[in-house]
Amino acid sequence: MKMPGILPGFFFFFLLLLSGCQKDNDSVLEPADSRFAAFYSDYLMSSGVEGHVERSDILPPDAEVLGSMLARHSITSDELNSRIRFYREHPMRWRHVLLEVRENIRKKQL
Repeated sequence: MKMPGILPGFFFFFLLLLSGCQKDNDSVLEPADSRFAAFYSDYLMSSGVEGHVERSDILPPDAEVLGSMLARHSITSDELNSRIRFYREHPMRWRHVLLEVRENIRKKQL
């Protein structure tokens, strides 16, 4: 006995399940994401972003300080640029990285 519609329905369900799993991957941070979050937390804190500050009080670190921060977190400039491109293409992953950044800053302020 042939059951029309079952096989295409199962295939569609399987594809839907796979696409759902793909979206969940952006909510799980990889070690590279956690290293970037730690770096970005330090970067923001060294820039003066620790709470409510005036825009004029924010100063980005100079190249030497930035280089030492990257080295401290084992991130190369190529990896930094690659991560930035990746986060532009994966905004949900970027959102989760920012949540970790916020938590890192909160812990350092205690």
